[in-house]
Amino acid sequence: MKNRTTMHLSELKEENLILSQPGYETRQNILDACHEAGFEPQGKYEIERLETACSLVEAGLGMSIIPESYLKYSHTSGINIVRLKHPTPKRTVYIAFQPDRYLPPAIHYFMDLIIDFFK
Repeated sequence: MKNRTTMHLSELKEENLILSQPGYETRQNILDACHEAGFEPQGKYEIERLETACSLVEAGLGMSIIPESYLKYSHTSGINIVRLKHPTPKRTVYIAFQPDRYLPPAIHYFMDLIIDFFK
């Protein structure tokens, strides 16, 4: 897999997956996607932080499914990053703001861009 840029999720069926601990939404999203792909993921390690998952991958202890947004801004030079194809885990993204507070037009425009991006 070292020279690959994409792979189907089902190809991870026999791999040791490093997963978030129970209770994390990311874990459930990955489990749901694995079930949709027709398998129950195997895992020896459960982590709380994505940095730990990357460290375990770098040490050769398994593979992990990491959000793209995390990978964009993290130091991951010791691991190979492969984009997953069907099915890909999905997660919910929220916008939090105070509804009674004045928000300038630029903020409303920005929020509209975010909402349109995630549709």
